[in-house]
Amino acid sequence: MDEFSVFLVHLSLKYRHRHLQMRTLYDLIEKTKKPVIVAGDFNTFWGENEIYLFMRAAGLRSANTESLPSYPSRSPRKELDFVLYQEGIRVTHFEMPQVRHSDHLPLICDFEID
Repeated sequence: MDEFSVFLVHLSLKYRHRHLQMRTLYDLIEKTKKPVIVAGDFNTFWGENEIYLFMRAAGLRSANTESLPSYPSRSPRKELDFVLYQEGIRVTHFEMPQVRHSDHLPLICDFEID
């Protein structure tokens, strides 16, 4: 994996802990010299609004351009899960299949390195 780096996350349910985790994550991203993908359960109860400044500072965009909710899987109402990516990565496909093997819907993202 010489072309990009991936960070998989499952952030805290507690707001304060979650933001401390995002600070550490931001520091790791800043040290990385390759394009980055950050994906996982962010537990952002305010959706993308909660991570807006983190995304801007780290130069990240969401593959979920429609902000589709992923939780709970039986009747999604909240966007807790994200696939975020930096410049140098191009998303070619994104979907959230309506399967209920978990309390979260799965996120599928295909991408290419520019």
